[in-house]
Amino acid sequence: MARDAAPAAAPAGPAGTPSATAPAAPRPAAVPVIDLNGLRQYNLALGRTAGRFKRYPAQAKEAGWEGRVPLRLAVSEAGAPVGLVLAGSSGYPVLDQAALEMMRLAAGRTPVPESLLGRAFTIDLAVDYNLRDE
Repeated sequence: MARDAAPAAAPAGPAGTPSATAPAAPRPAAVPVIDLNGLRQYNLALGRTAGRFKRYPAQAKEAGWEGRVPLRLAVSEAGAPVGLVLAGSSGYPVLDQAALEMMRLAAGRTPVPESLLGRAFTIDLAVDYNLRDE
């Protein structure tokens, strides 16, 4: 008949006595909080700048295609755009590509508010293509 295993021994402290406390885990470095007002300002500024570069692709207009293109923009600690990706699709690659190009141009020309500098962040955006707005 098998016996139950003996309980594990507690870690030994000085002079072989059981230790009452485990070593403390290192504390994570403080992470600066993102300024929500600065994020809103940046989002609005991106929208204004992007509007100058928005083009409704002729193929999409002629076909009657409309849609929303969700995007995600990554910004470095220095305030430079470092990545722009589709976070979804409108269902029409031509609209998706037009939105990416528009936002690449806008992100490179829109300054990041001072309150957001010093911390990398991402921001979710959406570009709407609606024939009634044309």
